[in-house]
Amino acid sequence: MSDGGRGPAALLAALFLAGALGWAALLSADGRLLSGPAAAVEDWPKEFRYAAVLQQAQALLQARAERISDGSTRRRFLSDVPWNRELLQLR
Repeated sequence: MSDGGRGPAALLAALFLAGALGWAALLSADGRLLSGPAAAVEDWPKEFRYAAVLQQAQALLQARAERISDGSTRRRFLSDVPWNRELLQLR
């Protein structure tokens, strides 16, 4: 009953292939396997309010910047004022 050592090698190859297929399915681009339930306001109420306030502040900042006709001054307004720069980086 000597198979020349192919039995263990075939078993290892089959296990490797099964593992590779399992990881491929788990990490697939489909995303349904790892997505879980969608987040809702009830789950994170403060965070959703924070996000809404942040979006509103960014929209107001952009609206204020659009009123500046000179492009160079507008860029400086958005990048040189520390809190404006930080607000835009929070996207």
